[in-house]
Amino acid sequence: MTFLFNNDNKITEIPIIRIRPNKAQPRKQFDEASLTSLSQSITENGILQPLTVRRASQSEYELIAGERRLRASV
Repeated sequence: MTFLFNNDNKITEIPIIRIRPNKAQPRKQFDEASLTSLSQSITENGILQPLTVRRASQSEYELIAGERRLRASV
């Protein structure tokens, strides 16, 4: 799960499966060892900084910031 600020400035949980990567992401390569380490940190501590997303459709969100956190969480 990840979280989303809604229009009332409240945090809302949304399933990661509903977040799609941003096609404009400038980074194309991600170090696997670094992602593994981040994944372990997320398992132990949770996501300390929520992902930033925007609504792309009624049921889907587009990632704005947090590509590494998203990949490490899957």
